[in-house]
Amino acid sequence: IQWRFADVEGERPVRYKVYWDPNPITDVSLALGASDITLEQSWAFEGQPNQDYYFRVVGFDAANNASPPSNEVTAFFDDTPPVIDVFYDKPMPVGSGDLLITLQSNEPLKATPSLTIKPEGRRLPIAVPLSETAPQTWEAIFVVSDASMRSGTAEVLVTARDEDSNLFSGVPVGPDLVVDLTRPTGILR
Repeated sequence: IQWRFADVEGERPVRYKVYWDPNPITDVSLALGASDITLEQSWAFEGQPNQDYYFRVVGFDAANNASPPSNEVTAFFDDTPPVIDVFYDKPMPVGSGDLLITLQSNEPLKATPSLTIKPEGRRLPIAVPLSETAPQTWEAIFVVSDASMRSGTAEVLVTARDEDSNLFSGVPVGPDLVVDLTRPTGILR
């Protein structure tokens, strides 16, 4: 939450206190919550349930005289990261060939998420470019081959930000990507 000085002449505050409540604030002394005193013209609101909140700020001068409460501002608070699901067009384990990977988010994102796959036994992950195919849905074709993969479980990681800048970074919800590139052997008799 950020604020600025009022466009009027007079003494300016040197400290501030932010009051918040899920209902309109008619009297700051009755507000559900209040910040500690801050010297900055900003304050981080966090740790509360996702919902609408009302905010007012009171400034204090060097002699600790309080200003009247500021105008009231309302905002929807959301600090929950998006949930990212992953789907594959083949059952596990997968062998050589094209693998369609689909990512879906439970809410709109700021931008296309990033997807990396780190094959079993490989130090560096492979970046997989995604294309948006529907709202909140992205797809990619990943080529599974001996050149890029080994048999085993690959680590699939996604990074995404929702429209409120909440960050998801980690393993998406869905099955593990298991690769089997072991060729069958046989003996003629």
